[in-house]
Amino acid sequence: MKNGARKRADGAGLPSESGNSRAESGEKEADAFEPWRVRLFGEFRAERHGRKAIFGLKKAANLLAHLVFHLGETVSKERLVESFWPDSDSEKGRHSLRMAASSLRSALAAPDWNPEVHLPSTRDTLEASSCGFVTDVQEFRAHLAAANSIEDPSSKACHLRAATGLYVGPLLDGFAEEWIYPQSLPLEESFAQAACELILIQAQEGDLAGAAGLGKRAIALCPTREDLHVALMRAYALAGETSMAIQQYEELERMVDETWGEEPGKAAREVLESLPRTAIAHVRADTIAPESPSPGFASKPPTRRAAFFGREAELGLVRQQLASEDGFRLITLIGLGGFGKTRIAEEARIESFDSFERRSWMVSLLGCRNEDEVQEALMAPFEGLPQRVSDPVQVVGARIGSQPGLLVIDNCEQVLREASAVVEALLANCPKLRILATSRVPFGLPYELAVPVGGLPVPSEGTDLETLLDSPIVRLLANAAQCVRPGFAVTPDNARGVQALCAMLEGIPLAVELAAAQLGTLSPAELVGAIGRRTDLADNDRRIESRHRHLRSVLEWSVHQLPAEEQKALAKLSVCRGSFKRDLAEAILGSRSDKALNHLSSSSLVSWSERSDTLRFCLLETVRELGQRLLEKDAKAKKDACAALVRWATHLTEGIHQVESHSEASLWAELVSTETVNVLAALQACVDGVVEPEEAWKLAFPLVQLCEYRGWAQPWIRAIESLLEATRERLSQATLSQAHATLRLLYYNLRDIRNAHRHITSAVRAADEDGSPLLRGRCRSSFSVTASLLGQFEEAQRAATEAMELLLVAGEPVSAARSALFYGWVVFDRGDEVESEPFFRRALELGESSGDTETIGSSLLGLACSVGHRSHPDAQPIFDRALEQMQELGKPGQLGHSYFYRSLIDYRHGRLRAAMENFAESVMAFTGAGIALGQTPLTIGGTILAALGRYDDAALCWGRAEALRESHGMTMFPTQQRDFDREFPKVQKALSEEGLRRSMRAARSATDEEIREMICRAVWAVRA
Repeated sequence: MKNGARKRADGAGLPSESGNSRAESGEKEADAFEPWRVRLFGEFRAERHGRKAIFGLKKAANLLAHLVFHLGETVSKERLVESFWPDSDSEKGRHSLRMAASSLRSALAAPDWNPEVHLPSTRDTLEASSCGFVTDVQEFRAHLAAANSIEDPSSKACHLRAATGLYVGPLLDGFAEEWIYPQSLPLEESFAQAACELILIQAQEGDLAGAAGLGKRAIALCPTREDLHVALMRAYALAGETSMAIQQYEELERMVDETWGEEPGKAAREVLESLPRTAIAHVRADTIAPESPSPGFASKPPTRRAAFFGREAELGLVRQQLASEDGFRLITLIGLGGFGKTRIAEEARIESFDSFERRSWMVSLLGCRNEDEVQEALMAPFEGLPQRVSDPVQVVGARIGSQPGLLVIDNCEQVLREASAVVEALLANCPKLRILATSRVPFGLPYELAVPVGGLPVPSEGTDLETLLDSPIVRLLANAAQCVRPGFAVTPDNARGVQALCAMLEGIPLAVELAAAQLGTLSPAELVGAIGRRTDLADNDRRIESRHRHLRSVLEWSVHQLPAEEQKALAKLSVCRGSFKRDLAEAILGSRSDKALNHLSSSSLVSWSERSDTLRFCLLETVRELGQRLLEKDAKAKKDACAALVRWATHLTEGIHQVESHSEASLWAELVSTETVNVLAALQACVDGVVEPEEAWKLAFPLVQLCEYRGWAQPWIRAIESLLEATRERLSQATLSQAHATLRLLYYNLRDIRNAHRHITSAVRAADEDGSPLLRGRCRSSFSVTASLLGQFEEAQRAATEAMELLLVAGEPVSAARSALFYGWVVFDRGDEVESEPFFRRALELGESSGDTETIGSSLLGLACSVGHRSHPDAQPIFDRALEQMQELGKPGQLGHSYFYRSLIDYRHGRLRAAMENFAESVMAFTGAGIALGQTPLTIGGTILAALGRYDDAALCWGRAEALRESHGMTMFPTQQRDFDREFPKVQKALSEEGLRRSMRAARSATDEEIREMICRAVWAVRA
């Protein structure tokens, strides 16, 4: 066994010191090849060259996890079907497996990574090759094997440290497949044993901080393992930290009592008994010694238990109410558990202690279950009261009397009815008493001021370091992190990770404190990647109250107090993403949506905000995760909710078919844009098979119109690619053709011409299979555009000719006009500007006969360019008409094209100032709508800038255009090439050949925003 383990540790399974998973002595070609790195511990992810794999089908991720866990082994397809689709018959299961495998290969494929080689398949088996993948489980086992074969403690510690660092959570946390749990147990056992061994080695070497950090992290990951507590106790004992060892024993004592109702085992007791007896007695006496009573009716001054951050708004409101004679006598801080209600109440009590003549008391109802226990808790802070009284509320009221006083009552939600009776009685009998309560729901009393307590403000991405350091949530994180990593600070190196972590935790103080406990061994950025679901955050730190040691249990308590129907409503609403309006809630919940929203809002589980006179509701992502857990337990409710979401989204996107004007179309686009995340959620539900494929595409097709009006294609491409992958085998050829054509337009919007051409080629094939002249003609029209951009002019011309013939046969003058238009642009771009004029005139004739604004505007633009090539004055009124049509149309992409082609004609006639102004208008139209700048406008812009003597700016445009051409396999149009060749030597001479190339290389990474700023500067310079 050891020899075998040693061989593996020395080979491909073990990372080198540089982090490379291959042996340093490998072949040069092997070193150049990078496998997919798959993380199986904690949250599943696969990465390669910094790219994270995105899986169109959830089952594709599950399939990859199963295959790489059995890396290098052939896995029976029958076994996979039984594991992943147990309820399907053999044929349907095999079909589902093929779909998942296809989606998996598509997600992982790369030019230098062939899925056919690294995911080989036979008729009956699948396999993940050991040269195509590396997993953390593989490396974890290799490090443990290496550690077992080494005697030297320092060398052993290196491997143990690496192994324990890889274990960031249970195997495939969040996955529900049955095969995972039995495999996870031995891995957890191995991690715990390695952690115990490393804790003792570090303690023996004098590294107590390292031992304590590892121990706390290991206990957080495996909270019920007694051996980890014992190892940490031994480490403290070795370092002479007797009190810490005893505290750890007490933590263990609480854990085993709460979990199993037992006492710690023999090993823990032996470590405890080996400690100095005087220390044990002293610490335990310290722990249980009661406070001495204070005489009189004044209360003891409250003390601040820990540092307090932020909450100026909530404290200011409470302070104002308490100071005002007309203020509310009952103030209730409401919010979910873990949001800091108790801390705010304690801070308010500290601040107001003297103003209430030192008559301030705090009552905790934590653990109370009935009226007797509430009344017993009420008497606790009042010293000198009789132990047995018939009416505790009356006795406490008499003690408070008619003098000013503040009573803080914490955790009222557990016994709301009983607490409400106490509050009403005390306020009735004590005229100057103020009550500050904390509860997850308000009392609902008429004289109550409910103060919502949400998360702390989260700094936005890109916040500068100084502002970040002033943020309360960041200060809370840093303060909590110093408990496990002394000296932790927010620096320029980790600032981005700190911001991302605070944003991920949604500003929830409890979540931040629980996450900070893991910063002993992880950086903030690493912790962002290590956290799976937020609700899984937990800590065993004894400084944190036991009820707050697991975020999920805190939230589950609130949910479990809801009636069954409200729990079901919360679960169904979890299919929403981000915020949503009442109409979506009604679509999912039906007629009872208003009642459910009111109830969930009063329980702090749903928040709301008012935007542009519209009320929008929102679930915190943390709450939504919990709702998703509930929904997973009710398959019918999940299907109903997802189907309702799809129906709602389809109704929303199909609204484009009812608009009658371009202004209405713009309003529709704005409406859909505000619901982007929920429409994306609906698309994912379609991918998951909630509705039939043809119905799913009714939702997707109108999104093309959205991109034309808003130019925002990026969010939709991945979702629609996934939908195509999931449904292609069950679509009609007509729908399949339309699906590919949709993706062609989305990619074209991003100027990704290669992928646009790939999809339109598939669309043409499907259209030919369908046989519809209309569909065949439209697809060929689009094909001619991308073929032309790729320099395939003969194919483009042939496609445009065929398209016109087919569309005229189909009786579609608008589509035929666009084919003539595309033909004209093919001729123009290849450098035959004069010969393109008849095609543009034909397109204009057909467009005007149909009255289609877009076709008329585009035809006028083409005609203006062809006329402008020979006569600048004759072209200007045609350009003006074209721009008028495009502005009426309201599509920024079309408007941008109009301006940059006008700038081209201005340039060719020496009107350089006008050319610069028009080019700037083009850039503003594109970037303002989020449309990527393509190689054509960038090349033209560079040419104009060069003619103006702005050589560095010209190099910036040309360099970016060159990068786009190389990235997408495009060529420069001959008509552009002539102008470029005229100006390039000037720039080359001014900057030197090497300087020009250096500038163009640097420009390859320039963003559209940087180019827009440069163009603005250039315009102002030209005007000056």
